[in-house]
Amino acid sequence: MSREPFFGMGEERERLWAKEVALVPKFAEFEAAAGRQIPVVVLERVDGHPSPQPSSSNSTA
Repeated sequence: MSREPFFGMGEERERLWAKEVALVPKFAEFEAAAGRQIPVVVLERVDGHPSPQPSSSNSTA
């Protein structure tokens, strides 16, 4: 089942925004300076597509 990207709204947006601000606190400053709520776009992985593997700086490929 595939789905189009969509804007996070309500509780979902708040939950996702809080996670992003925890990772990059500067985002909260950007939102305050903008004087508006920054939209959160939700992207979902489509079934059948594997997650990308994290790269390792120690690999010898």
